[in-house]
Parts: sequence; structure tokens; C-alpha cells
Amino acid sequence: MPLDPTKDYQENNAPQSLLDKKAYDIRVRAYTINDQIEPPSETSKINGRRGTSAPSTSIYGSISPEDDLIGLEDYFTNGTHQLGNAAASVNVTTGNLNFSLTDHSLFTRGELGFDFTRYYNSKSTQSSVLGKGWTFEGNESLVKKTSSSNLYYWDEDGTRHEFVYNSGTSSYTSPKGKYLTLKNETVNGKAGFSLKDKDGFTKYFELDPNDSNKYRLYAYQDANTNKILFRYTGSQLTEIAEVDASNNTIRNSIKLFYDTTDTNGKLVKTSFKDRWIDYHYNEENQLENTIVNATGTTKKISNSYEYNEKTGYLDAYTDGKKNRNTFSYQVNEIQILTPQEAEGESVQPPINMIKKQIFL
Repeated sequence: MPLDPTKDYQENNAPQSLLDKKAYDIRVRAYTINDQIEPPSETSKINGRRGTSAPSTSIYGSISPEDDLIGLEDYFTNGTHQLGNAAASVNVTTGNLNFSLTDHSLFTRGELGFDFTRYYNSKSTQSSVLGKGWTFEGNESLVKKTSSSNLYYWDEDGTRHEFVYNSGTSSYTSPKGKYLTLKNETVNGKAGFSLKDKDGFTKYFELDPNDSNKYRLYAYQDANTNKILFRYTGSQLTEIAEVDASNNTIRNSIKLFYDTTDTNGKLVKTSFKDRWIDYHYNEENQLENTIVNATGTTKKISNSYEYNEKTGYLDAYTDGKKNRNTFSYQVNEIQILTPQEAEGESVQPPINMIKKQIFL
């Protein structure tokens, strides 16, 4: 079921008053046994003639987003399929499909490195400069929780983690399973935070100049002080670079370009050395095509994405070799259909989800 049922209601000519609620209209009927005949057995009570009561008055319910259960975490149970250079992982508890693909890689000193990897989550409620459901490595942020001193950490693959503030110790408690240390820091001359893992790898966040409740990613730094810097032009991330102690760029950097005519500021191009990628979107604010280009050749590599009109979920991915992989969302199951070299199709073993009960 989609989080927002508005499209289904529109197709069934629901009144505007219901469309405006962006919630499910829930009414209950009770089964009643035919009052003329007493059922002779328990089976007859279930299978025999019966009627239903008049419906109850409407109540309106919504499905809570599970942003803390999307993305990729070591403590999730995921079924994963490789699709050439891409990967599709399904959370067997929530049924979230996480699709990932790397566009560029920085080869740096030491083991720090950086991959500009895109992630799509079918059940995500978020949008980014890559459109609805997509995020990327370099898009991490910290966001203040409403009416609380707690902070949400949105990681690179789209998972939301909550850090609980302890007023007694003026410190933050790491989410279970993460073993992270979050501290207030002055970052790039601004209020900010450092987020360090148990191996000494640290992400630094600076206050977003356009949002006082948000902290944007400033840098990665490993235990040996190797550093990746994230540079901005206004509110937009425009460069990702390995830097020295004086923050001077070492070798080549990844650069990002945006649509200046689009109010949503969509990402339209990324480049690294002599290779660049163009990004194209549909009318629904969804990434539908990427084209890989390189200097010295006219050859282009195109990847495309298709989405379900009702749910908005990713339905198909076609790679640069024109292999079309489809994703079928069924009750308690997601099926991935991949092509074979002999122009046949191979059904990957379906990924079964754990059945859940929803209480209203």
C-alpha cells in the first residue's frame, strides 16, 4: 500500500474533501449471523450465510513512514542481487527496495577514498537534487527533531538515525547498533558537529546557512587526517575533493552542476576528469535517465529508470547494455526479473518479507 492513497482516490472520483486529507478512509462493518437459522457448527459460523452491519463512521488513518528502516545497515536482513554494476537489496522486514549505483570514484591517498554512489529507496519519504526517493554519498545531514533536543542523522544510503540528547551530561546517545560519537564542534567557522565511528573515521557537519535546523556535510576525515572536503556555492554542493592540510585540492575533484531554471534545483551533471554524466527527470520529479560521456569518444552509455504510476516505486532499470531488469512488488514478496544473454529472462528467487500486522 502506498503511504499516500491520493492517486487511487482520484481514479475512483473521490470527493476533494477526502483527497485533501492524504489519508486512508477507514470504515468498519461487523459480520452478523442470519438470525433465522442457528449455525449447526463452528464451521457454519464461518462459511454459512451471513450479512454485514451498516458501516461505521469514517476515521482517517495513514501509514507511518519507516525512515529508520530504509537504506542499508549491518543489522538489517537484506536479500541482495547484483545487476551488473548496480545492486538491488530488499529489506525482508519492511519490503523496502534499495537500489544503488556508483557514478564516480576518487582514488585518494591512504584508504580513505570516496565513491559518488546514488541510492534509491522505494519507501523513502524524502527527495533530493536527484529527485524523489533518491539520495547519494555526500548528501548526509543532521536535522533537529521538532520539539526536542534530539538530532536526526540522515546517512548516505537514506537511513534516518536518531541521536537522543542527555541534558544531564550534555551529550548525545548513539542509536543502537551504530557505535557513533556525536559532539558539538566549530566547523568551518560555524556551529557544527563531528560524528566519529569506532575506527576514528569522522564526518563533520556545518550549520546550513539557509536552514537553522539543519547541518550539512562539510568533510570526511580518517584517523590519519586524510580528508575529503565538500564545497558549496550558496546552498548547492558543487565540488567534492581530496585536500591537504591547507584545504587545497589534491589532483582531480568531482564537480556537480544544477539546472538554474528549475525551482527544485535538480542535479543535471557530474564530472570527474574527462568523464561526465548527464541526469534527466520526468514530470513527477523522478530520475528517469543518466547518460555517461567521455572526452575522445562519441560513445555514450545510457541507463534508464521506470516507475509505477500509482505507487511511485521503481519498476524497472535498463542498463547501458540495454538489459531491462524489472521489480515486481507483491504481497509479502518482491520479485526481480533479469535478462539472460540468450535473450531469455531469468527470475531471481523471490525475496520474501516477514508478514506484519498493522493495528489501527
